[in-house]
Formats: sequence, structure tokens, C-alpha cells
Amino acid sequence: MTGKSRQIYEGGSRIWKSKGEAQEAAKKESIDCLKLLEGELEDMPFYGGKNLGYVDVVLVLFACWFYTYETDGKRNNALS
Repeated sequence: MTGKSRQIYEGGSRIWKSKGEAQEAAKKESIDCLKLLEGELEDMPFYGGKNLGYVDVVLVLFACWFYTYETDGKRNNALS
């Protein structure tokens, strides 16, 4: 894993492994990273422009975890 994909993975892992302030910091870092990626997309259908590329495929693998990060993060906050 390189660059942003590693940041997305590590940020997501910290969301469900931590609690309190550390978890909130991980959430913010993950959201900031995703906002950066979203900004790069602009009006293009894919990150490579008009064609599906490596970054698009990698993000599909991460996208299935977003719901888990969100729900587990809320559950951990409720348990704190």
C-alpha cells in the first residue's frame, strides 16, 4: 500500500481500535483524506479521467469498510 491508500487504511483501523480523543482524531484524519481524494475527482467519472484505473479499483475495496468504520465508531462512543 502506498500514499493515500495507506492513510485511509490506517485511519480506518484507528477508528475501530481506539476510543475517545484518539478515535475522534482518526475520524477527522480519515475524512480529510477522503475530502482530498474527492477534490481530485472534480467532474471526472474516474480518478484516471474517462477510464477506470488502479486508484478507482483500490477505493472500491476500501468503500466496503466505510459503513463499518462509521457504525463501529458510533458504537465505541456509546460504550465510552
